[in-house]
Amino acid sequence: MKKLIKLFLILNLILPNGVYAATYYSTEKINYTTSKPTNKEYEEEYRYKFYEEEKIYSEEYYVEDFNDGNYPYRSNEFIQTDFTSWSKEKPIDAKGRVIKTKEIFEYAKRLPIRYLYFYDINGSRNVLRFLEIKIYHNEEEISYDLECQKCNNQEKLNDNNYDQGYTSVLNSNTFVLDLKDYYDLDELKLEIYLTDNYGTDKSTFRISALNHNKQVLNNYIDVFLESNMYNTEDSGYRFNINLKDHLKDLYYEENTITKEEKLEDEEYKLMNNYLLYSYQDVKYKYYKIERLYLDGYYVDKKGYKKDKDRYKIYYKIRNREKISFKDNYIINSRDYNLYDLIEESSIDINKIKIQDRIDISKNGVYKITFSYQDFQIDQYVTLNIEEMMESINISKISNVENVDKISTKTGNKIENKPKEKNIKKKNHKTGNLLSYLSISIIFFLKKRLHI
Repeated sequence: MKKLIKLFLILNLILPNGVYAATYYSTEKINYTTSKPTNKEYEEEYRYKFYEEEKIYSEEYYVEDFNDGNYPYRSNEFIQTDFTSWSKEKPIDAKGRVIKTKEIFEYAKRLPIRYLYFYDINGSRNVLRFLEIKIYHNEEEISYDLECQKCNNQEKLNDNNYDQGYTSVLNSNTFVLDLKDYYDLDELKLEIYLTDNYGTDKSTFRISALNHNKQVLNNYIDVFLESNMYNTEDSGYRFNINLKDHLKDLYYEENTITKEEKLEDEEYKLMNNYLLYSYQDVKYKYYKIERLYLDGYYVDKKGYKKDKDRYKIYYKIRNREKISFKDNYIINSRDYNLYDLIEESSIDINKIKIQDRIDISKNGVYKITFSYQDFQIDQYVTLNIEEMMESINISKISNVENVDKISTKTGNKIENKPKEKNIKKKNHKTGNLLSYLSISIIFFLKKRLHI
């Protein structure tokens, strides 16, 4: 008995009397958040948008450097255009442009005339005196009508009488001769007779032609006459005018004809000459680049391009759950709570699940499993309830008394029964001690051997 007590005391010194407690850590987990933590250590991680490029081509072809601004990049695909139609507008220079030119001559055909216009008249004594005016077409005299508002003796202008009377026209006045038909300028000749022997000043007037609307044309004939115009033989002064020599550029068609070479025909006048242009271009397809972004943000993405201007900062947080359990945890009452075994936890204990197979009617060592997500811990507790120990003792004592009774009946003598009973009680107490000791040893071995 003494040896057993001594052994028990030694074991109590070297062995724990309850659960072998420890602190456990879960596997480290890494979480990322875009919200900057305020009370935790963190690492910054920059994540970017990644994309691939797609070329979008223009529908049209463009001369190099004259492309639509929405398509800034020139491709190698091109076409060569046909030459444009001829135009007076000179094209601008451009890359790959071929320009052709040709000179055009613009001619107007001279038109026949019908009206002769006399103006800027200036004679001596404020009047100019016409004895006779004759008009010939191919040497044949033609008749005409006089249109004059301030002329005296109009009938004398064409009466074939060179000696008797004259038609006088006031200075600065005008008059028109209507030939009553249209004649070619080259085929007309004027024969004019004048008289003026009253002064020493020169007499002057101008002759032009009118267009079909009786508007004055640009070209005209200046006539300057000497003073004292008088010829005794003809009773006056005569002079001839070939209109083609003086009114050569007088009257032309409004519509012109164009030639690619010069004309030598006097019937046509060169009114203008200019260059025409035609050109051919090399035109290219242009394209723009659109970015097709991946969803989300990444540190790197193989095969894609990084957009350094589009990023998010992620905060890397390392997490490890921690649970500590109490030392020497023994259940000695039927009213117990296994959560009391947890001494400290970073996990809300309400989220921790417990699995056990404790038989409350049997003292002993039981395995308890605590679990949270993928974090699982096995712990052992000792069930040692005194009332169960007493019931066990009472049962053993009853068994001994029954044995004594049986022995008496069989005639076997047993001496010092009280003493023997006392021995039995001592043996019972020793058994209880050994029972507790064995439980402690079993728990120790299980803990050490990880059973």
